[in-house]
Amino acid sequence: MEFKELETIIKLFQNSNLDKLEWKKGDEQLTLNKDTKAKAALNPSPALLSSATSADKEDLAEISYKQESPAKDNDLHYISAPFVGTFYRSPSPDVNPFVSIGDEIKKGQTLCIVEAMKLMNEIEADIAGTIVDIMVENAHPVEFGSNIFAIRPKGK
Repeated sequence: MEFKELETIIKLFQNSNLDKLEWKKGDEQLTLNKDTKAKAALNPSPALLSSATSADKEDLAEISYKQESPAKDNDLHYISAPFVGTFYRSPSPDVNPFVSIGDEIKKGQTLCIVEAMKLMNEIEADIAGTIVDIMVENAHPVEFGSNIFAIRPKGK
């Protein structure tokens, strides 16, 4: 399996309602898990690692993580990092943050910026609601799939 294929599978899994995914083909095996502590596990096979470049191996190490966040509240919606980067609450240091805890937000509203490879990527809300928690400190790194915001959907 090529690294790009693996990356696509992980992204699809993170955005799905599945709690566990196991895949096996010949020498290759992939196991992905989600649990109540928002932990994801990636166990690349030796065959995959041997075919990966050193840059791919670094990316695999970054994708495999244990997120430190409180247990998921079933009434909350979580916005997660779409890629590895640096989290910024505002467009520049001398400007107010895009959002704060307690703010009412609209679908499509910019919540933060994640910088990746010198590109500033605005992360938008995919639902309307209230910001309950901001799970990352400003200017700190985020990993692919790690929760950034907890939102109580409008009407809940």
